[in-house]
Amino acid sequence: MTDPVLPRRRLLIGAAGVAASGLAGVGTIPSAQAAPGGTGTSHRRPALWEIARCNGLVFGSSTATWQLSDPGYARLFDAQAEIVFTEDDLLWYRVKPTPDSPLDFSYGDQIV
Repeated sequence: MTDPVLPRRRLLIGAAGVAASGLAGVGTIPSAQAAPGGTGTSHRRPALWEIARCNGLVFGSSTATWQLSDPGYARLFDAQAEIVFTEDDLLWYRVKPTPDSPLDFSYGDQIV
């Protein structure tokens, strides 16, 4: 039987390697933007999605509504991930918790 955690760990390690190689100059990464008022440039670290895109990848992450209720986490998630996946907000136990209950997509709608 295959360990389901192992492929996810390999994916995360691979993503970290891509990010590190991007920071090392393998890809062309946008690293500066004009400062407000046109007074030169302000350097910023590229977002993970920018590093991935420069290396031909799409970087995303999964989240749940309870995680996005933290404003700091929501800002970080919005800045770093280009694509979003729901964790458990569209699973059957959320969408239709009992056989008689109506379909409820409100949790997934909050993420979308």
